[in-house]
Amino acid sequence: MKRVIPFGLGYSPTHVDRFGIWLSIRQIRSAVRDFRGLRVADIGCSYDDALFACTILPEVQSLTLADLAIAEDLTKNPKIRVLEGRLPDSLASRDEGSQDVVVCNSVIEHLLETLDTLSHLVRICATGVWY
Repeated sequence: MKRVIPFGLGYSPTHVDRFGIWLSIRQIRSAVRDFRGLRVADIGCSYDDALFACTILPEVQSLTLADLAIAEDLTKNPKIRVLEGRLPDSLASRDEGSQDVVVCNSVIEHLLETLDTLSHLVRICATGVWY
């Protein structure tokens, strides 16, 4: 099924959703212990709260948020760059090697163009940086 709206738009996450998000954040933070000064992309961040991204915002050099749509209040921070639109098309504007960390959590399985999206994710990762 093709998703036409981002997760969180017109929908309040349940307690189970929020618990899953908390578990995901915990797993990501165990893989990348220190986000200070990094250029981070959160691909499929969700519409209204970008919960993971907001937890690391004070630490990072820059944060790229990508989803079908992103709440306007998230776009006001000068550290945040927003990529709105369908994947993989929305990733085309990011430069090669422009991100130190790319998070794409619970997204790939919902895409029609999985391999093209994965190719863009690899392309935008800084050379030699893998978690």
